[in-house]
Amino acid sequence: MHRKLFATLDIDLGPRLNVGQTEQGFFKIIPITGGTVTGKLTGRVLPFGGDFNHKYDSRFSRAHARYLIECNDELIYVDNEANIDKKKDSFTHLHFISDKNGNFNDLNYRTFNGKIVDGNDTHVLIEVYEVTDHA
Repeated sequence: MHRKLFATLDIDLGPRLNVGQTEQGFFKIIPITGGTVTGKLTGRVLPFGGDFNHKYDSRFSRAHARYLIECNDELIYVDNEANIDKKKDSFTHLHFISDKNGNFNDLNYRTFNGKIVDGNDTHVLIEVYEVTDHA
């Protein structure tokens, strides 16, 4: 199995919307307000969607971000999930959904993982890697 850097997502975040304590942990929604996409895929992150986040305790949380990117006037939906351990690197699984008749239809059938390389209350930086069985 091999992975190759595919794109970098620099995602802008809005103020958190705290739903409150649930049986699964503290639930909050972090709005996605924009950003950029660079690399083999280039474009912008649209001000749409959010990270639907359960914080289990001071160390562990689960993020499930859903948002749109625009590349060459085409929309690509991103579904991005991560189990986060603040004491370790955080990795994500990204699934892209695009128009089957568009220029990016092959993204629907490829495998991508990401690494959260930076983040704070206003942005998160994710390196996206394509996973293949060949070099």
